[in-house]
Amino acid sequence: MQAAEGTMHHEPLVLIVDDDPEMRELLETLFELIGFATFQAGNNKEALAQALTRHPDLITTDMFRSGGSGLEFIQQIRAITALQDTPIVMISGGATPKERQQVSRLGLTLTMPKPFEPSEFYATIEQIIPKER
Repeated sequence: MQAAEGTMHHEPLVLIVDDDPEMRELLETLFELIGFATFQAGNNKEALAQALTRHPDLITTDMFRSGGSGLEFIQQIRAITALQDTPIVMISGGATPKERQQVSRLGLTLTMPKPFEPSEFYATIEQIIPKER
């Protein structure tokens, strides 16, 4: 859409990283309902490759999955200059308070527990990327 000042607005682009295809689809639907574009990855290797080529505005990841942990993934993202400031939301049902503290020190933006209500999800995302973009 064209802005009044002549600048282009783009829909925010989100990388969804989760080894559960159903969770990826759920998150994709929730993001698309608020006008975000998404792409998905099921493991760290795939996620890193896609993040490097597509430069998302936001990344969601879970803590535990096959194909590498969320902790390893956050460390890898933060080591890449072009991606080190990209907001990351950890969506996890199994992370302990100690593990959440550990990932926060690595540069995690926010955590969100699973399961969650859509209203909680949207409130969390709104903290990072406000509706008036």
